[in-house]
Amino acid sequence: VVSFLLTVILGFKDPVDEDAPAAVANNDLEVRSPLDGTAVALSEVSDPVFAGGVLGKGAAVLPSSGAVYAPFDGVVAAAFPTGHAIGLRHADGAEVLIHIGVDTVKLNGQHFSMKVESGQAVTAGQLLIEFDVDAIKAAGYDVTTPVIITNAELYPEITSQVTGPISHGEALYLAKSVEAVALAK
Repeated sequence: VVSFLLTVILGFKDPVDEDAPAAVANNDLEVRSPLDGTAVALSEVSDPVFAGGVLGKGAAVLPSSGAVYAPFDGVVAAAFPTGHAIGLRHADGAEVLIHIGVDTVKLNGQHFSMKVESGQAVTAGQLLIEFDVDAIKAAGYDVTTPVIITNAELYPEITSQVTGPISHGEALYLAKSVEAVALAK
């Protein structure tokens, strides 16, 4: 699972992006909750790879309903064919992975319906994925959903993280840009 996730994360950039200048974070990014449910610290995710921040920093949401919405305006960088995860890229360069549940890739797309495709522009609040929370739980999977910044070199610090009940579209955390972190030192 770790090698699969690392391969997917490292593969976020489209080939056309390799010739373009590297994106530079020039301001902080407010990441809004992509789900309705209960916001929890990333350290509370049952998967040690996510909980330990190996794939990136952020937070998680225990969903109360089966819909994932865009947390900001951006582009779909990776729409996983299994529907269990999606990668988004903000105009400032932030890359966010929303991974529905733990080990849910093993469901091979069962109980997930992707509503967008790679390369598609999305707006904050747009429906990205629908999934059946109860069926996934009944199959024995934890549905806690990490929402992480995967390119910490641009956004090395997470602040203002919310915990407790949350609705999609409400602020989940603030990703501090490289410039903001450098100015604070």
